[in-house]
Amino acid sequence: MQELLTGKQRLPGFDGKWADLIIGQNGYLLRETIDPQAYVSTLFWEYSMPAFDTGKEPVKTFGADMHSNRTVIRGSVLLFNKLNVRQKRIWLVEASESNSVCSSEFLPYYSDTIDLRLLAQLLSTEKITKDFIGMSTGTSNSQKRITPKNFLEYSVYMPTDINEQAAIADVLDDMDGEIGALEEKLYKAQLMKAGMMSELLTGRIRLIDNGLFVLFRTVSYIDVHRGLGHGLGQNVSSKIWLNFLAAKCKKKLRNQAISELFMVDSTGLEPVTPCTSSMCSYQLS
Repeated sequence: MQELLTGKQRLPGFDGKWADLIIGQNGYLLRETIDPQAYVSTLFWEYSMPAFDTGKEPVKTFGADMHSNRTVIRGSVLLFNKLNVRQKRIWLVEASESNSVCSSEFLPYYSDTIDLRLLAQLLSTEKITKDFIGMSTGTSNSQKRITPKNFLEYSVYMPTDINEQAAIADVLDDMDGEIGALEEKLYKAQLMKAGMMSELLTGRIRLIDNGLFVLFRTVSYIDVHRGLGHGLGQNVSSKIWLNFLAAKCKKKLRNQAISELFMVDSTGLEPVTPCTSSMCSYQLS
């Protein structure tokens, strides 16, 4: 990633110039503001810091519920949070809805000569974050801000050809997508580990001599308490458990008869010996 963002590695088909582009000379800040209290019954799409922190999704909000001025945003803009820049609240809005507004703590930037996706990646780097932290002023560490002037006068090193900018942004977007998929797998693995620990430490799952997990209580016990559904195999956690157990069975049993397995029926009331449920036989086929 650093190689791409510094021009040390070039994408095939591009050999144009790289330069320090001053943000304010290649775009501008949106400055139209409104007082939402003058539109109490109007429904707005609000881009706020809490909305960023809870999933980067704008929130539908009536004007009556916003008690300070907001900046109107239109089209594609990059929102850069001027408050506590170390938090890296950098929000790319690629197609804002009508009646969209943002907090006055965001600097809404528009450009037709800089790819905003690439700019967002660059602004999130540690070097640029440290530069803006050094410019921040305020009475306390929690209330330090940069000024619009700080932002507009800052220069970023990038290709002057917007097509090369877009190509780099495409590569970085793909990488972000792969990272997101891996993070999702990690999250599921952490859920499985937490469930396994709960079952092992309460005796609901026991170990026998050859290391095979024997299930004495229904897996759906965990799922019901998480509000995920009922019945073995009818929700994500149960399927994760079954896949895990099936893999263990294949590895540990090998030539042993399937009748040596213990599984529970879908009611979760009693163990079933041997394993005769369709779910069990399906997983072990």
